[in-house]
Amino acid sequence: MRIENIPALVKAADDMSERLARVDTGDLWNLMTCAEVDSIAAVLVLTGHDKTAAFLLCEHAVSDTEALDSHADIYAARTDGMGTRSDESRQAAANYLKWLREAY
Repeated sequence: MRIENIPALVKAADDMSERLARVDTGDLWNLMTCAEVDSIAAVLVLTGHDKTAAFLLCEHAVSDTEALDSHADIYAARTDGMGTRSDESRQAAANYLKWLREAY
């Protein structure tokens, strides 16, 4: 990647964040693998879009019901199966985002 492309990349991430924050059906995020969601969340968190990244992880975590799933701790912290995100699930997502940030 060329350094002069960084501002355009950040603008693209801003646009992506704005659009992804509106996709709240959960169905899309459930169809993605944990690794796919992690890649998108990493781009978002590294460009300052923690709130959208956490939203995406919480929506995806609805399908992570098995203990071995990457986001099972986020799922376990949810208040119910109807998509309501609790403070605990937001905190679990924040902890996961911190790990993602440090991994890159």
